[in-house]
This record gives sequence, C-alpha cells and structure tokens, in this order.
Amino acid sequence: MEYRVNEVTFLGEKRTLLGIAPKIGSKAPSFNGIKHDLTNFNSTDLDGTHRVYSVVPSIDTAVCALQTSHFNEMVKDLGDVNVLTISCDTPFALSRYRNAQGIDNLITVSDQINLSFGMKYGMVMGDVRLLARGVFIVDKDNVLRYAQVVEDVHSDIDFEAVHQFINEMK
Repeated sequence: MEYRVNEVTFLGEKRTLLGIAPKIGSKAPSFNGIKHDLTNFNSTDLDGTHRVYSVVPSIDTAVCALQTSHFNEMVKDLGDVNVLTISCDTPFALSRYRNAQGIDNLITVSDQINLSFGMKYGMVMGDVRLLARGVFIVDKDNVLRYAQVVEDVHSDIDFEAVHQFINEMK
C-alpha cells in the first residue's frame, strides 16, 4: 500500500495519507460509493463531463459544511460541470445535511464502506479513517487536471483558485 507520511495536519497532529495520489495529466481513477439516497454511485456514469470532486472529512463540521455550501452555489454558474462532495460520512448524514441546507445542485457521495475514492486519490487519513480536505478537477476526457490538498485539514480550500481553474478549463 502506498502512503505519504506527515502529509496533512488534523486535530493538531501530522497524519499519514493512504492510497495512491494520481498525477496531474494522468487518467483520473474511477471510483464508487453510495449517494445520499442509498443508491450506488459510479464515477464512470459521469464520463464525458467536467467534474469537480470536493473532498471533506465530515459534513458535520463547519468548514466542511461551508465548502459543500460554497460548491452548491458555485455550480449554478458553471454550466456543464458536475460537482460532487465526497466524505466518509454515512449516506444518512449526507441526506440530513442536504435536506437541512437545501443542497440540490451537487451530488453527495459516501466513501465510508470501501474507501474507493480515498484510496485511489490518496486521501485517506489512515489512523482516523476519514478523508483529508481537498479538490480534484477532471476534464471531459477523464484526465486529472487539478489537485489541491489542504495541509491543515481544518482550513478552507482556495476557492478562488478552483473557480479560476474551472473557468479557464471550460
């Protein structure tokens, strides 16, 4: 198993990330999970579209909720771009959050069961079994074009850089 020691900080401690970190310009790994409505999700269903993978540790934290809400608003202006929020939360937690916050412009995916996304994108904080915070952008040809992993998991991503990159890519 591939891992990167002391890659991110979570709860004041350096954490090791498990999984394979894909390289910019490489084919984006496909993954699966469970959507908020308990239906299966397979990333290949979105082949041929631009995608933003917004990765959060838990929807039940303020920073993760803000990131998800921000992308829910941002996607309205993005046109032909699918945005996903991916976490290790249960589908029930994702559904509760969606309903409470009116999240209806993006797809929420639970990676809780088999860590398919987390391991294929190198985002699993192994000792706590949560995903680190980050963003990945995949183009219509399934090529990974952008990756941002936040060093301190409690900090925001750089929304401006993500938005600018998406606009330049389209």
